[in-house]
Amino acid sequence: MSQNIFVHAPNVPDQKMGPFAEAVVRQMLMAGQLTWDQLAWKEGLSEWVPLRNLIQNQCPQCSNPMMAGTRFCPKCGTAAQGIPAPNQSDAANLVYPRNPPLSVHLCWLNIVLSGTAQIIYGQVGKGIFLAVLSLVVFFFSFGIGSFLICFISLSDAYRVGQVLKSGKPVGKWAWWPN
Repeated sequence: MSQNIFVHAPNVPDQKMGPFAEAVVRQMLMAGQLTWDQLAWKEGLSEWVPLRNLIQNQCPQCSNPMMAGTRFCPKCGTAAQGIPAPNQSDAANLVYPRNPPLSVHLCWLNIVLSGTAQIIYGQVGKGIFLAVLSLVVFFFSFGIGSFLICFISLSDAYRVGQVLKSGKPVGKWAWWPN
């Protein structure tokens, strides 16, 4: 099976570029000539898929395969190499994983006060919003409405923790990220 990859040209409908070797595609990604969201195809695929689904990075330490967009290896915690840095406007709106990653079980802190885990994970604005909302609803509904907000913030914090632990960044206001 050929490792040659064809890529849809950016901003030109139905225009294909290639074939390229996988190493060349990686270099083009690093140089900013291609993006992870561009559609690509190689022999054996039935349809065009985003490059992020086609090209996998490998951890330099343990050779564990890592999907595009991860900053740290989820297996050993080593910083990933070969992944393009986000541009400045994206970086300001993202929360990046820590090394070592924080536990997903921090979500249980939201039982004490909704938004606490979001603040610890780095989603400070969202955490403060949830905490204030929880307190306001608590006083106006005699505590009943806060259970709903507690459940929402707890499930969101668990999902945020899972994504950060996998090595991917999340948006500062992202709810239940993938």
